Amino acid sequence: MLFLSPPFITDQNLQYPTFNQWFLLILTGVFTLLTWFFINQALKYEEASKIMPLNYCGLVFTGIFDKIFFNYFPTFSSIVGIVLIAGSCIFLVLAKRKEELSKPTKRGKRVSQANIS
Repeated sequence: MLFLSPPFITDQNLQYPTFNQWFLLILTGVFTLLTWFFINQALKYEEASKIMPLNYCGLVFTGIFDKIFFNYFPTFSSIVGIVLIAGSCIFLVLAKRKEELSKPTKRGKRVSQANIS
């Protein structure tokens, strides 16, 4: 395990991760890989302007999971950031939807709310 340490670490009290910690680190890597795989798959079928705002919603879920699993309550500035990010995501989705509804279709007619259902 010593070869895994950077050469500048000379602390004699260095503790290597336990089996459970290694498992969680590897699991985090696997889920991150899956996340980016599915984002790339989604980008094949839809525009990036619709997909990527959802990526920032992960920050909101991180704040929620911090409270649930670690009993850590975000600071005021973190809450302001979460609200700004969530609000921006909602704004971008609604703006994109409005833009698509006002676009003429191939036949020259505009799409209305009644035609969507």
